[in-house]
Amino acid sequence: MDTEASTCPQDSNSTDCLLRTLVQILNGAQKADDAKYDWDPVTFAFTVVVGAVALLFALVPIVQTIIAPGQGSRTTNRLAIGEKWSKESSRQWNWRQWTYEYTVITPIFRMQTLRKWVQADIDNIKNDIDETNFGSGIDEICEERTRHTDPEKHIACPNSTDDKNTEKDSEGLKSALITILRYFLPRQTSAHSENRPAATWIDFFHKVGLDRIDPRDDLGRRKVTADYLPSDLVAAPAYAQIGVIVTAASTTPGWAKWPTDPSSNFPVIFGYGFQFDFRQHPILGVLGAYSQYSKRQQDQDDSRNIPGIFGLQWLYDKTRAGKDALQKKEEREKLLSYHSLSRLKVAISHSRASIEADRQSLFSTGPDDPLSVINLSTSHHRVEVLRYMLKLSKEDMHSRAQGAFMLDYGGLSHEQYMPIVGLFLASTPRYVPTLFPTDLLSKRPPLTLLALNGHFWTNVTRESVKGDDMSDWPVSLQTSDWDQNVIQWVNDGMDKLGRVKGETLEAVFKETKRSIYHHLQCQGVGATKPAVGLKVVLHLCMKLLHNDKTFRTWFSKYHPAVAAYLRRIIHLQLQLLDRWFLNSNHNTSSTQSRAIRICNTTLALTLANEKAPKKDDSTSPVPDELDQTVWHLLSNTLEWIEDLMNSIGLTPETLESTRSDWEPEKSSDVKNRSIQNTGTQEEDSDEILVPLAAQMKPRDKDLKYLACAHYNKKWELLNTHQMLDRLDKVASSRADSSYRKRRFQHRDGGDVANEKTTDDMIIFRCILIALLFQTAPDNAALIKSGVWEQVVAIV
Repeated sequence: MDTEASTCPQDSNSTDCLLRTLVQILNGAQKADDAKYDWDPVTFAFTVVVGAVALLFALVPIVQTIIAPGQGSRTTNRLAIGEKWSKESSRQWNWRQWTYEYTVITPIFRMQTLRKWVQADIDNIKNDIDETNFGSGIDEICEERTRHTDPEKHIACPNSTDDKNTEKDSEGLKSALITILRYFLPRQTSAHSENRPAATWIDFFHKVGLDRIDPRDDLGRRKVTADYLPSDLVAAPAYAQIGVIVTAASTTPGWAKWPTDPSSNFPVIFGYGFQFDFRQHPILGVLGAYSQYSKRQQDQDDSRNIPGIFGLQWLYDKTRAGKDALQKKEEREKLLSYHSLSRLKVAISHSRASIEADRQSLFSTGPDDPLSVINLSTSHHRVEVLRYMLKLSKEDMHSRAQGAFMLDYGGLSHEQYMPIVGLFLASTPRYVPTLFPTDLLSKRPPLTLLALNGHFWTNVTRESVKGDDMSDWPVSLQTSDWDQNVIQWVNDGMDKLGRVKGETLEAVFKETKRSIYHHLQCQGVGATKPAVGLKVVLHLCMKLLHNDKTFRTWFSKYHPAVAAYLRRIIHLQLQLLDRWFLNSNHNTSSTQSRAIRICNTTLALTLANEKAPKKDDSTSPVPDELDQTVWHLLSNTLEWIEDLMNSIGLTPETLESTRSDWEPEKSSDVKNRSIQNTGTQEEDSDEILVPLAAQMKPRDKDLKYLACAHYNKKWELLNTHQMLDRLDKVASSRADSSYRKRRFQHRDGGDVANEKTTDDMIIFRCILIALLFQTAPDNAALIKSGVWEQVVAIV
């Protein structure tokens, strides 16, 4: 059938039929046109662009959901935890959640592992410097030198030669180019100062030197999934024991203190220009937060950024001068790292009451001597310490010196011998102690008993140090009792106390060192140079001697910067004394003999003080009398010794009779076994016919307590006689002693003036050791509270 034929009925309206047919034809044509695609290039291109844009808008939310930085990415990137630790982060696709999971490794520092890592890094630096043939030793730089170097440079070093050479490296063509470029170009700011990481532990580790340490095993690295950290953290945290945080903060330049917050029992660490406090977090528990409110030090080598713009730095580095400058810079960075790590190592030892004993100035030690460190709070090094003291005592007795004797150290407890022996064996610390658990020690050094062995120290009265304000102390301190050929006293340091502030501490101390260096130069090059003594330090020692119970409270009232300055000049005074003791023209054997004699005598006096009856308060001297000396403070002990001497009686005849029967090797062997608690107590059944034995019989119990030995054997009589003779000398030295008047004709003429001053110098050094560690910031309360070992996160 023809589709174009008319389908209108004959009796219908032809017009309507035609119109209907026309509409149908037009609709069919329109549908045919709509089914076709217009391949016109302009239309096609426009359609593609519109479709692509629509597709892009549809994909943006999907892609953003996948790759947008989430919690894990934000807390582990370079801006959050720095370039070094951001490289330790990794990500893994999670098909379940259709997102990336970020994990990061951050350091965790514990005291035990930190000590090993620090020592390993120090050894590596030493090996590197030896391999590059830099200098004769790592310690030979301005700030710290060993006993084997020139002590004058060790004390003074106003301007290091190396520093001058380094400054000269910037002269010449490079300096001129930098000056010109700085004039025409705006100052460039390093990226390091612009984009500091958000994590405060990055700045804290840089401040205290922990950034120089790389944890070497899993014990020092902690892996966490950063996506599940609390949302209020801006960076992945590091971890450390509170003890590590306090110890590291104490080594910062200037000063540091850590009072305990009574509301949390955690410390709040204050230092020059920074603060570190601990806060409670609802999920992570205790968090540590570091804040620095002083201006950060600018990069000393920022001049490299300016010529580097035009490649001038690259050209300069290719020259001989540039290569030398780079090499010196690398060597200097190694030295700075070495000293930063060494300070931290010393602080770690001091935090547990361990002190160095490897660089002796009173006693000679060999390279193979096992006594390198001693702990004042535990008997961990008991055998090494007591064997060493026994060896020194034996050598002194072999010299047949008057008053030389040996104690049975095995009969002494740690609380009896260590407070005294530690003063003599302690080396001058390589760095000023920044903390020490003073209150953790069971007993403080008996300085008044030590002073009985001296001449100057027995004449010091309370009136000499009655002022609580150091500005009131007299500059004209009387030092006539000291031999001027042995020590010269100067007033340096006293006038600078008022100028010490946080920002001027280093400058004022360097000025004091230059002044001391001037005094050393004025001494010339003579063979017997006297030591240099600081009167302000002598004042402090005298005040500690007469106010040992209240001294730390008085000292803590001063500003931390002033206290840090005083402790530095105390350390400087120790170095000056070591310079005198270690002088090649000094009789070191005589010093060692007198030092061990004073040490043993102080131990015997301590035992006598425990044995002597205590007087009632009503009969004891008034404690506030200004004319009191150590004689008055220990009058009951001295009277007990005088009574002991009167009941025995020592004569030249008793000395000779005991000397003939002395068996030193047997006596020493028994004492050596006693140190290890393996010796058996032997009893001598033979009757001893030496006259002194019969004279000692009534006081057997007292003598046994003093000598800590079985003195009633033939080979112990001389040792006991020597001990009694030494105590006799101490007791008879009291000017107002009636016993002195009765016994003086039996004694020798006494020590010559320089020997008395030598004894005073030995006592002076021991008091300085006590003063240096007694004034160190105390961390005993943190150790006792248990928070010292607690590991916390640092945000």
